[in-house]
Amino acid sequence: MASEPKRIMVKAISWESISLVLTFLIAWLIFDELIVCGIFAVISFVVKIVVYYIHEQVWSKVKYGKSHGTTTRRY
Repeated sequence: MASEPKRIMVKAISWESISLVLTFLIAWLIFDELIVCGIFAVISFVVKIVVYYIHEQVWSKVKYGKSHGTTTRRY
């Protein structure tokens, strides 16, 4: 079953929100310039959301690793 585009976008925003904070903190530790680090983090956030969305769309079409049967496995 392919993921819905809305779900993919929510996942991207969720993950990239964590990434935004980490990117900002790392850049701040390296450069010690709040404005530059903030701009860098926001640009990185937007670019990575777009790339993640495209990545998820492509992988939703790949059949590798998907189960083809309708039965549920029990372990």
